[in-house]
Amino acid sequence: MTNVLAKLNIEATKGGFSLHYPSFEIISEPTMESIKQFEVAARTCYRSEDKITEDISSGTDLLSKIMRLNHTAMIEFFPDLMVKLRVNRGVSHEAVRQRICSFAQESTRYVRYNENVPYILPAWASASHLFESPNVKKNQLFLRSCLSASNIYQEMLGSNYSPQEARGALNNNLATYLNMKTNLREWLHIFGLRCDPAAHPDMRVIMCGLIDWLFANNELFHGILKLHCPLLVRHIDWFRKTYSVDTVENVHYIVPYVDSATDYDMGNAWAEK
Repeated sequence: MTNVLAKLNIEATKGGFSLHYPSFEIISEPTMESIKQFEVAARTCYRSEDKITEDISSGTDLLSKIMRLNHTAMIEFFPDLMVKLRVNRGVSHEAVRQRICSFAQESTRYVRYNENVPYILPAWASASHLFESPNVKKNQLFLRSCLSASNIYQEMLGSNYSPQEARGALNNNLATYLNMKTNLREWLHIFGLRCDPAAHPDMRVIMCGLIDWLFANNELFHGILKLHCPLLVRHIDWFRKTYSVDTVENVHYIVPYVDSATDYDMGNAWAEK
């Protein structure tokens, strides 16, 4: 967490809620070594098993050919990429519409937010600019909606409502954990849809952050994206102009550069607005 968000949360927790950056964790991922698994399956189509080498060179060459031919069904044979997202409920509602995926999500029926209700800072806001013009009205409405929802939720819990009954008071900025797992082919399809400028800004930011991390840290993804997915690489370029992926204990946070670069002094701005 940046200093500016930590300071913001000192005040937010007084109102019974907390603000968080969207984030993701890599639970499992395909690697260059898994090319061998892909190659065994793909060469069955051509009965070219005799061309398999002891190293991964034959598989790497075949992967390039497969991608050029758009025979992408074969890349389903790579091990699945599984990520644990922390996003707002609105983003999670969109994510679970993806096909050929497995999901496991934090449940508002069973999870009880006893003290600070967690919310995700939206893509159009930054912790350091919540009290500055020209968007001060828009930002303040966001904060008031979190404050109001949290207060009503806690009041309902205190009036013997169960968590599944009280959850109706919470809004779609509520933070949720979502485990998402699918094959490489489907992930490329998801990135194509969700990194596009037409996607919801909150969805675009988390997906561009994820693909940025994979491009920089996963050799298999790097090669596929660089050689065969130039549009997705351009989405990464867009992301890097405004955001960074900050890692703390294997959790990767999507942080606006303005929050990373400043130690903003809020003073008593919260009370004044």
